[in-house]
Amino acid sequence: MKDNWETYSEAFQDENSVELSHPDLPSEDSMFVHPSNVEQCTQSTSLYAQSLLGSQDFEERRITRRALKLLNELKRSQTVRDPAFSLEALCEGSTRSQAATTFFSLLVLKKQQIVLLHQIAPYHDISVTPGPKYYT
Repeated sequence: MKDNWETYSEAFQDENSVELSHPDLPSEDSMFVHPSNVEQCTQSTSLYAQSLLGSQDFEERRITRRALKLLNELKRSQTVRDPAFSLEALCEGSTRSQAATTFFSLLVLKKQQIVLLHQIAPYHDISVTPGPKYYT
């Protein structure tokens, strides 16, 4: 007859014994991707990319159009003796949205080196002067 310790020891070993089993590997056929599925995914991805680029082009044209409108306004109101402009004066009577659009358009013109922007300290008025490409 087995004593309690041997019975417990055998039961403990049975509980903790681990059977290692390896999962079945997929067959080569299941890993095959049909070319038409790949083409379809590629086409939908390229159409999405084209539409995204198209919307970016549209956005750039819209921004450039606004910047050109502001540039024409600056050129019309420019005097010979004082070629500088004030952002505060440009935005006078405008809503916050219109002022933000004007400021952003000035940044676009600055990026294109059409105007130069100067500010003596934070929260002070921004002066706008003609840049290297202003007259071209």
